[in-house]
Amino acid sequence: MRRGSLKKFFALVFFAITLTAIGISFRAAADPSESKPPLQTITAYTTLPVETVSVLSQAYESENRVRVNFVPMSPDETLARLDEISAGNILEEKVDLILADRNVLKKANEKNFL
Repeated sequence: MRRGSLKKFFALVFFAITLTAIGISFRAAADPSESKPPLQTITAYTTLPVETVSVLSQAYESENRVRVNFVPMSPDETLARLDEISAGNILEEKVDLILADRNVLKKANEKNFL
């Protein structure tokens, strides 16, 4: 190769590398995942099976950017925990949602937990 064409070759390689670097930096700056609001979290008591609620949680999180922390409990445990919260015995725990069968929700409503 002649000296002049070698300079042109290196200039062309440098130009290609520069364009690639600029393209990568613009793509990173335009990443839509960084512009989304931070993930919010809600806590839910549930009497449903863990397999069911994990699928629900993943789907809801991906669509709404809200993480649902399901706390699986038996129907009796759910009612007992709601009783303790309403009595003021548990102050640090906040429950945003109760996902349970009809009987549990009916009993919770009768005791004015909802």
